[in-house]
Amino acid sequence: MLSNLAFIIAATVLGLPPNLADYPKGLETAQQMVKQGENADKGVALFEEAFDYRYGMKQPRNLEKAKELFIAASEAGNADAKLFLADFAINNGDNELAIELANEAIALGNEKAKLIFIEAEEEESEQAKKYAREGFNAMKAAVENGNTHYINWLGYLYDEGIGTPQNFGEALKYFKLGAESGNVVSMKNLALMYRNQEHTKQAMALFQQAAEKNEEEAQFYLAQMFYDEGNTEKALYWFERSAANNDIDAIEFLGDFYSESDLRKAEIYYQKGVALNSAYAMLQLADFYAFGIGDIKKDEVKAVELLQKAAYLNSSAAMMRLASSYEEGKGVQKDFDQAAYWYTLAYNTEKDESDEDPAELYLILAMMYEEKAQDLSKALDNYKMVNLLRDKKDKIILKKIKELEKN
Repeated sequence: MLSNLAFIIAATVLGLPPNLADYPKGLETAQQMVKQGENADKGVALFEEAFDYRYGMKQPRNLEKAKELFIAASEAGNADAKLFLADFAINNGDNELAIELANEAIALGNEKAKLIFIEAEEEESEQAKKYAREGFNAMKAAVENGNTHYINWLGYLYDEGIGTPQNFGEALKYFKLGAESGNVVSMKNLALMYRNQEHTKQAMALFQQAAEKNEEEAQFYLAQMFYDEGNTEKALYWFERSAANNDIDAIEFLGDFYSESDLRKAEIYYQKGVALNSAYAMLQLADFYAFGIGDIKKDEVKAVELLQKAAYLNSSAAMMRLASSYEEGKGVQKDFDQAAYWYTLAYNTEKDESDEDPAELYLILAMMYEEKAQDLSKALDNYKMVNLLRDKKDKIILKKIKELEKN
């Protein structure tokens, strides 16, 4: 408890009424302010430690430890920690949590957190773009005023053109600053820029430096470079280090690599990928179950379950396979309308990236309904769509339509 003398001193320092009659109320306020100050100091210390783990500044990068410490710092009211946690949430696909944390950070005066909204929105709104510009300006001002925590992030904003026009020169400048300070993510980002400029030796040296401090993407890129050079032993070492850090690209690569020589290892890596929501790993593991590969017993139901998970992750390849499963009745009850649904969704998912004949989808559906479902009405409807999309010039399709119309 504060003594009367201590209370008067505290009251003078904190600007509280020095009247002893106000001692109980003033003491409570003083104690609250002291506690808030202690929490703020604790939050800053936790944030600094978390930042160190996230960016491998003084010790190897450890994202799990970083996240744990950011959470503790956030609970102590640290606004920067809330912003970094929002970024974690974005990377994990939890946009709702990201926005919640960003709003908390903004409420504490962290204008930089406005950048989160444009990352969290599927379609960028004008409000999100405005926030991005404001967030960029706040982040640039912070860095220019000596805040080194956001150097790499500022480089990323220039590199991607978020909140500011894209500027690779500025991105390079800030990634260099970050790398010189020991930031392993900046080292990786700088290495990527060097690699794209075909400065292979500089890129490899930076990837190596970041990889040795446990930056998972740098480990993957370093492994790629060794693999391209024909040094499989070193490549596998770094691919496996990267996969141990849950890098999806490394996990998928190792699954494919071992599928040609060690099916048990391939299965393990694909299972790991599935646990991390890799649609590609789900597709590959679905094959293991569909055909009974390696130690896995044939289980078409399990294969379909994996295809469904991958399809809901927006994999057009999984949608096509799932459609085929419904069409053939493999692992699921035969259902031609469900097959048509998934064929259509697969086509619509990839049509912007494909040069395929737009009539191809309707031709697949027409043939399925005619030959397998024996539903001539739906077959005719789809053949008519093929005819329409091909400007009524396909004689075979025209003949088919006439035959079906007679029936």
